[in-house]
Amino acid sequence: TGAKVCLLTQPSIYRERMSLEENDVLVFRKFIFLTEKSFFEQEIPTTRSLRDAMAAYNAVTTRVAQQSNVPLIDVASQIDKTLDNFLDDCHYTKRVAEKFAKFLAKRLVAEGVLQ
Repeated sequence: TGAKVCLLTQPSIYRERMSLEENDVLVFRKFIFLTEKSFFEQEIPTTRSLRDAMAAYNAVTTRVAQQSNVPLIDVASQIDKTLDNFLDDCHYTKRVAEKFAKFLAKRLVAEGVLQ
């Protein structure tokens, strides 16, 4: 089909030390990754486990790009892990979304994925 592939790492707010305010905005662990163990018991992943999972995801993405010889854009390293930049676990504020779109467009052109 002539489509060109480019992989991106996934930015997130997860980091070693997070404030209570930052932990309060996390929705993935409360809703998406919540495990019902029984009617009265739930298991909620720790912030550390989410951080480790995201690091593993980005490591695999990087390895697949290298092994497949496709461009990789390391977006995760471009966005500071703060509430100024994230609304929740991995969704950006409007300001960062606009900055990200411009950054990504330039990189896709530089990698030859877009003209």
